Amino acid sequence: MASGIPYTIVRPGGLVGGGFGTSTDSRAKGREAGKEVKVIVGAEGDVDGARDILRADVARIIASVLEERELAEGKTIECVAKPATGTKEETNVSDALGNISKDN
Repeated sequence: MASGIPYTIVRPGGLVGGGFGTSTDSRAKGREAGKEVKVIVGAEGDVDGARDILRADVARIIASVLEERELAEGKTIECVAKPATGTKEETNVSDALGNISKDN
């Protein structure tokens, strides 16, 4: 952070679905924000092979990042979603932020 300006970079995978979890394209069909998929929040390049995410899930992650500014500062975060196994799997963004190292 050579400039001294605090930052957090959120890099979502391919954005699918309209606002509020509506399905507007084939990749979003049957998916609802925060349900039926496991949202993966990880360090750059560490997102378990998933490729896309609902726009509403990205908004939820950004809101969490704003609430956890101290944990998120100086980090690049990737977020994607993949099918959940069985029951709804909620991602604790605060825990994920704590496990991501600051950028060099």
